[in-house]
Amino acid sequence: MGLNLYRRPSVSVHVEKNDPKMEIGRYAGSLGLSGPLRGSLRQGPIAPSVAYFLTIAYVVLEYARPQDTLPILQSFKLSLITSMLLAYVLVRFSRNVPWFRPQIVLFTLILAYMSMWVPFATNNYWALKGVVVFTQTYIFVLAIATFVDNSERLKKFVLIFIAAGLFQALWGMLHGGKGTGYFQADENDFALTMCVVLPFTLMTAAVVRERWAHLLLWTTGAMSLVAIVASDSRGGFVGLIVTAGMMVLMHRNRVRLGFATAIGAMALAVLAPSAYWEEMRTITDEGGTREDRMELWTVASDVYKDNPFFGVGQNNINWVLNDYQLESDDHRMFGGRAVHSLYYTLLPEMGTLGGLLFLGVLYYNARDIGRIVRAPRLPTDPPIDAYARALACSLMAYLICGIFLSVLWYPHFYLLTAMTIATVRVQEQQTAVAQRAGVAEQNVAAEPEVPEGLESPA
Repeated sequence: MGLNLYRRPSVSVHVEKNDPKMEIGRYAGSLGLSGPLRGSLRQGPIAPSVAYFLTIAYVVLEYARPQDTLPILQSFKLSLITSMLLAYVLVRFSRNVPWFRPQIVLFTLILAYMSMWVPFATNNYWALKGVVVFTQTYIFVLAIATFVDNSERLKKFVLIFIAAGLFQALWGMLHGGKGTGYFQADENDFALTMCVVLPFTLMTAAVVRERWAHLLLWTTGAMSLVAIVASDSRGGFVGLIVTAGMMVLMHRNRVRLGFATAIGAMALAVLAPSAYWEEMRTITDEGGTREDRMELWTVASDVYKDNPFFGVGQNNINWVLNDYQLESDDHRMFGGRAVHSLYYTLLPEMGTLGGLLFLGVLYYNARDIGRIVRAPRLPTDPPIDAYARALACSLMAYLICGIFLSVLWYPHFYLLTAMTIATVRVQEQQTAVAQRAGVAEQNVAAEPEVPEGLESPA
């Protein structure tokens, strides 16, 4: 019997036992799904799409907050259910999670640090509540970093975030400068949200081509400005000035945007009601809320001095203020009140250790944004550096408005961090393709010409 050298070798297909795609297909059968749908789940194209849909749903629930406006939705705990579903999908696709991105590593350390504080905090209930809220935020960060994984998904995510901002802006204009609820309920917090959304409306126009998308961007930008005025927030006014200056600094065409900003400032000066400008003139006035805030910051500083390394635990600065307030003070006691500052919340609650973790996240965000802006890309690639420029402006708005607001545990900073991670991952894909294209062009240019008549025969 002769040996057949051209016999095709048999190929054995190895299926890993714990492959999440196979597991999802198996579970689909138990749900009674059809054969083709089970097959598509097993092969994997639907499962990541479901995860992306859940991520989109969560940003809508967090920023548009329909559950705050429709009483029928409040009893369903939609945010909690969505975060639990996202947690399940993240476990099933844990290999795709960028666990070792510096920001995610630091967030993981922050969550572990917060969890250890629960049994030792003055108010254990509020410390535990802080862990629960941050766990949901942590899941949301992982979902964005994992499932917003290409330029098209990133564009859709940003547009839906902007649409959620438009809904909040319209709601605030009709409800005295207040948002729908939670971290949008206060006028100052609402103005901060508008300052965070605004850069995305003006900086990302280069990424979209659709007319409806441009209409969404410009409409949301205009409504955000009107909503900030409707809020009568002095901190929001300061945040708006800083955000506008940062946008001019970061925009590709600074002259054009600077000219447009000047026109917008003149329009604001003319169209804003006189009551708004009278309120803004009180920014430097003595007494009132300014005096209370300064005293709160003094007391919070004393708390930090007594607990410099580890702080007093998340959500607990409110519950130790009375222990540090002088009995001779003529003002009412501060116990249970917010200290009205991101920084005077961070240091007393999380100590120097927590402050360094927060600063580390901020450092890596700035590093990644710089890399995105400077990265090479092909002419045909979407200019996603526009997202990075918008992220830089929104982060600056958060940090400036945070001087006057207790926004440490609001989702803004963590959302912007997750979007930074997603954007830099997409940019890395574009850079890899651009580099391969550059190598291919160099190889073609370096290939020697073959003299006529010496070509290889066909």
